[in-house]
Amino acid sequence: MSADPKNVIDLAAFAASRRTDPSTSHAAEAEINASGLRGRQAEQVLRLVQAFPGGTSTEICSGDFRLYTTARRRLPELAKLNFVRRGEPRQCRISGRWLQTWWPCEAAAAAAQVEIEDSDDD
Repeated sequence: MSADPKNVIDLAAFAASRRTDPSTSHAAEAEINASGLRGRQAEQVLRLVQAFPGGTSTEICSGDFRLYTTARRRLPELAKLNFVRRGEPRQCRISGRWLQTWWPCEAAAAAAQVEIEDSDDD
């Protein structure tokens, strides 16, 4: 099974599991990379950051815990690829805690443009 060719974001170069993680974590990482799920998750999170620039991870996900877990994993990976950047922490409007804010980068705009151009071909 290979990665989805429509994925704009390829995270396979970045390890999702640590060397000290159990073998099941490494197997899960291989599966989400091969299936393209990790890239699709990253694209979903990127679209949310673009829709809610300057939001905390909780705000970006509108409090949806399932999506929050995904965002918490993918936001640092997107930052490594310069699709998003960390902003100043502030008090979250949903949780009330001081949290990191997230902003789209120019690379994110370029990725969105590629996605728009690809959809025009359909």
